Amino acid sequence: MATTPYRPVSWSDNEPVFTSKLNQMTSNDQWLFENSATMLFDAYGVNRAQGIKMACGVLTCAPSPSGIQQHTVYFPAFFTNGCNPVLVTELVHQGEVRFHWGTKGIGTRFPDHRGFEILGGSDVTGGWTRMTKTFYIPWIAMGY
Repeated sequence: MATTPYRPVSWSDNEPVFTSKLNQMTSNDQWLFENSATMLFDAYGVNRAQGIKMACGVLTCAPSPSGIQQHTVYFPAFFTNGCNPVLVTELVHQGEVRFHWGTKGIGTRFPDHRGFEILGGSDVTGGWTRMTKTFYIPWIAMGY
């Protein structure tokens, strides 16, 4: 059977089941299979290609009188218990330089299924100084 483009299929109450709608559902299933992103998780001794999940977001850091900030990002019941997702972060700033940022797990060395912490600061003058502008930290986590 040739695969046709995806088209939503629905039924009204008490509507009979027609072959054309069942064929479209089958075609939709095939189309989704052929057009879904494929991913591979290969980290921390785990290698799998099934059940991979991705989460992303942007952490906003308001100006701070302190030169050091710490923020926690949670993955509420998104990743499987025991998963250590691969985490990628970036710092988007507005012209200020000499900022240092790092990530770790919540009470652990590596991020896990619960989330992660971002710690950062500014040493514009060689010592920790206040942050005068808002910073944005986009992040992407991939796990299972």
